[in-house]
Amino acid sequence: MTEAELDAAWTKAMEFHKAGQHAQAETLYRQMLAAKSGLPAVWYHLGLVQWALGKIPDAGTAIEKALALKPDFAEALLARSELLMMVDHPGEALVSLDQLVALEPGNQKAWILRSGALLLLNRLEESLDGVDRVLVLNPTNVDALANRGAVLQKLKHYEESLNALNKALAIRPDDARMLEMRGVTLAWLGRKDDALRDLDAAVKTMPDLVTAHYNRAAVLGELMRYEEAVNEYDRVLAEIPDHAEADRQRQLMIAMINKKSAAQN
Repeated sequence: MTEAELDAAWTKAMEFHKAGQHAQAETLYRQMLAAKSGLPAVWYHLGLVQWALGKIPDAGTAIEKALALKPDFAEALLARSELLMMVDHPGEALVSLDQLVALEPGNQKAWILRSGALLLLNRLEESLDGVDRVLVLNPTNVDALANRGAVLQKLKHYEESLNALNKALAIRPDDARMLEMRGVTLAWLGRKDDALRDLDAAVKTMPDLVTAHYNRAAVLGELMRYEEAVNEYDRVLAEIPDHAEADRQRQLMIAMINKKSAAQN
């Protein structure tokens, strides 16, 4: 391809990409790279369309090639971090995110993602510091508020966790994961009925959110609604058959049902 042909292919590929025609965009990006491999932006965008097509290993390879050509490519660093978080490699993601926040100290998305990686690594105070940096700049950043709620919940600062999650849900009231998180916080505060309302809303909004069903089962058990709890544990085990704790809790609920039935006879 000549430079003019590369420019034309880039324009057309970007049109396909923006229109969600990922397979067509992928073909053009590949043709460009076959003609000229040293194009970091093209490698990066190839990675994005491959990610959208579900080709996760290929996407990772393309983004790595973009970074090999341009190590300070901020968008590619962020994409690599998101991919690594998606495949449960928070430690590796953190390396890229440290590079990114050094390059762009005001990148709120990077700080939030970095906070999430630190949370998974159980580095809770550092995680909290990251989201608080964002909230100083933008007090209504929903993702930062949600992360703050998650970290504070893990630190067992339940009232503060609830405050952060209330603020987040005031902005995004139908977010199933935040509803689940607030439900768990409310359960820790002993507010079981309120917890159940949030968990009901979470599973209604996202029926396949297995963790919400598990937490809902736990609250139902504490409310002595044992049959409903068993049904929820059954749902969890249908999705994750080797979930040992769900199986143990299910057996405990069945034992409580039998004990209740024996007492009534």
